[in-house]
This record gives sequence, C-alpha cells and structure tokens, in this order.
Amino acid sequence: MASLRQFYGILRLSARSFPMRFKSSLVIVIGLACVTAIPLAIVAMGESLKDNYLRAGVPDRAIVLWQGARVQFKSHISPFWTDTILHAPGIRTWHGKPLADLEISTWFNPLKRTKPEKGNAQMRGIGPLGFVLRPELKLL
Repeated sequence: MASLRQFYGILRLSARSFPMRFKSSLVIVIGLACVTAIPLAIVAMGESLKDNYLRAGVPDRAIVLWQGARVQFKSHISPFWTDTILHAPGIRTWHGKPLADLEISTWFNPLKRTKPEKGNAQMRGIGPLGFVLRPELKLL
C-alpha cells in the first residue's frame, strides 16, 4: 500500500509540473515519433516489396532471357534460337504445339494527363498463346 501512495504522489507531482515541461515534452514526443515512424515505414516498404516478389511468379512458368540480361526488358534473343527454345526438354505441349509464347517488352514515354510532362510506362506484346499461358490476364 505504501508503494501505491508513493506512485500516486510522484504522479501528482509530475502532473503539476507538466505546464512548465510542455515544450520539452513535445520535443521528446515528436522526436520519438520521427525516430519510430521512419524505420517502421522502411521496414514496411521492404516487407511489401518482398511479398510482391514472392507472389509474382508461378511455379510452372519460366522466362528465358539472354545470358547477359539482368532484367527482363533488357533481354533480346535472336529469332534463330526460338525453335531450339520452344522444343527444349521440359516444355509442355498444348494441342500438339509447345506451350510457350514469344513476348516483347518495351518502355515508352507517354504524356501525363495531370502535368505537361512525360511519364514512363512499360508495354508488353504477347502472342497467340499469351492468354493460355497467363489465365489471369483479362482483355478490357
């Protein structure tokens, strides 16, 4: 019971001196909020990016890239290699044809609607089996 009285006394003393400590308390609260919010936002962005990468692929799909390409849109494969790739071991067939599609991906700079400046967008061209390979695609 004595410790509860001491706690109550300290609490009253702190409450009485709060108007004198308001500015310094506000600095501490804002500083703690900034110190906590920025790393929390960075961790949240990292987790979101990781989650998007893990959910982006489908286990039964593969993308064939040029050996020197680090990203998909910088890859270019010669048309002479397409038949070799399409008939490689492990490629499934669909109605007697290889279940594979040749795609093209490029960047372009359309004008923005809201500002008089150029933006950037990626455009992907798919072949006749594009919708069979990617059933999640919908043509609107």
